[in-house]
Amino acid sequence: MAVHLTHSFLNPRAISLAICVCVTTFFLGCGGTSTGGRLPISGEVLLDGQPLDEGMIHFEPSVELKVRLDSGATISKGRYQLAAEHGLPPGKYIVSISSRTKETRTADEIMKGAEPTTVKERIAAKYNSESSLVAEVKPGPNKLDFKVESAAP
Repeated sequence: MAVHLTHSFLNPRAISLAICVCVTTFFLGCGGTSTGGRLPISGEVLLDGQPLDEGMIHFEPSVELKVRLDSGATISKGRYQLAAEHGLPPGKYIVSISSRTKETRTADEIMKGAEPTTVKERIAAKYNSESSLVAEVKPGPNKLDFKVESAAP
């Protein structure tokens, strides 16, 4: 008994197409765009019990974390959010939160050469330049809230 293979089964174009589909699927993965193990992070920041009007939050890997990947976000109306592509892999991070006073010179004063006002950090140093805040990013949703205090006047 002889086995006959049809010509289309051995068609080089069909084989090339099948290989391309397999390779593309492998690199894209089943879940769509890869975030490289980064996770989304969001939360709320309260300054003296009230939502922080505006500021910055920064996550820096702790010493025991082997990954040198940090990230940060703008805080607006007490909230911040890092999408997965800008998020962080699981681990412990040192958190810095800062908010500076705004420039108070008017455009006219600037044009006349008035001295700049001193811009000051509104949040106590223990939450930014001397931060002792530590947060842990875990698999799954990460809602990390922080309560900070004002810097001494």
